[in-house]
Amino acid sequence: MKLTQTLLTAAALSCFAYSASAQSVFFDFDNDTVTGGTLVLLEAGSDPTNSFAGDRFDEQASASFQVTGIGGGIGTLAGTASALSDDLNVTGSGLQDGSSGYNNSGEGTSFVFDKDVTITAMDWGSFTDDSVTLSSGATNIGTFTTGTVIGSTNFTSSNPATMNIAVSAGDAFTLTYASGGFFLESMTFTVVPEPGTYALLAGICALGYVMTRRRSAV
Repeated sequence: MKLTQTLLTAAALSCFAYSASAQSVFFDFDNDTVTGGTLVLLEAGSDPTNSFAGDRFDEQASASFQVTGIGGGIGTLAGTASALSDDLNVTGSGLQDGSSGYNNSGEGTSFVFDKDVTITAMDWGSFTDDSVTLSSGATNIGTFTTGTVIGSTNFTSSNPATMNIAVSAGDAFTLTYASGGFFLESMTFTVVPEPGTYALLAGICALGYVMTRRRSAV
């Protein structure tokens, strides 16, 4: 009986801890990998490989994708990446708009996700005297050069630049060329569980706690 009570109590406590955690996802464009989940591309193409460099993402004006197997009760994150000017292009240098980096007015990339995310870091290639504008939805975060700090976004070290930019589900996180020529090597973000997920897990945890209390009272 005591063993059962101990296990139930431990399960309830671990459940509360589990339900409270956002999960980190890392898009590594120059090495063509994803960490924190599994990339699934949804666009049509001749190459069935779920790869940023494959033709279901590369050279698309806009590509829909999922990241499956995310922990913390999140499961699957759906998203769309869109080139602002030409097309998505992924090489060993990183992500770019068109075939030669972000180097012309109007070039950039937007990301839209179906869950709230927080952008925490972006790693840039060939970013020295260049500048880029970041925005979340209708909010312009600012135009950054190497050494710039605006709020929580820090370009004093551009590899990676650290930040804490909240992006609501359905809003676009957008990087837009401002000057120079550069690539996006990687992007790190955390995914926040939806309120319904919290409620479900909280209910399960509460049930486990009630069972523990009842067994303790016997």
